[in-house]
Parts: sequence; structure tokens; C-alpha cells
Amino acid sequence: MKLLLVQDSGTPINPTTVEGQLEGGMVLGIGYALFEDYYVNPETGVLESDNYNSYTLPLSLDLPDMEVVVLDEPVPSGPFGAKGVGMCGVMGIAPAIANAVYDAVGVRVKDMPLTPEKILKALQGK
Repeated sequence: MKLLLVQDSGTPINPTTVEGQLEGGMVLGIGYALFEDYYVNPETGVLESDNYNSYTLPLSLDLPDMEVVVLDEPVPSGPFGAKGVGMCGVMGIAPAIANAVYDAVGVRVKDMPLTPEKILKALQGK
């Protein structure tokens, strides 16, 4: 599996930093879609997933091959022709993964993270 992100960043002032920012966002999107979940105890209101033992993040072995393509198209309104890329890498990842799951199994799961248990429950309710 490969994850490809194409981003129009205007003129990248520091292309390596832009690519790294976008790759980091891709990892955040994968984490949001597949791993990161929190649990608040309904009786006490205490967050119980408050450490790395109970709040799972993606590790390097969990990630697909990733490729970033940065389009170099100057923008007259930006400084030096650049645009910000801040959180651009995060935005489309979780919906893309959710759509891939839908295409694969025919049910839509809208509650992140997309766990096998949630997918199985959705399939049973189909």
C-alpha cells in the first residue's frame, strides 16, 4: 500500500521542511483514522487513556510507503510566492481511509478510529 499526497504550496521556501511537515500530517491523519482513541470513565469523568500504554499512536512499522509531491506554483499574494502548509497533510487522510474501508466492505463507519470491532458491528447491522 502507498499513500500519496500532492500539495500546492506555492513556492516552497524550504522544500525539505514542507515535505516533512506534510509527511508528519499524513502520520497524524493515519493515527486519527486508525489508532487514536480516548476513554473517559462515565462514572467518574476521569480520562483513562492518559498515557502511551492506553492511547495508541502509529509506529513506523504501522505506516504505508508515503510519497509527497509538492507543486511549485508561485502565488503573488504570499511572501516570496509561498503558501502555508500547516495542517494540510492531515485533512484528507482519515476520510480517504474511511472511503477505502467503505469500498472494501460496503459499510460506512463514521466514528474514528476505524477499528475492526466497529467495522464488524457495522457489517452485522447491514
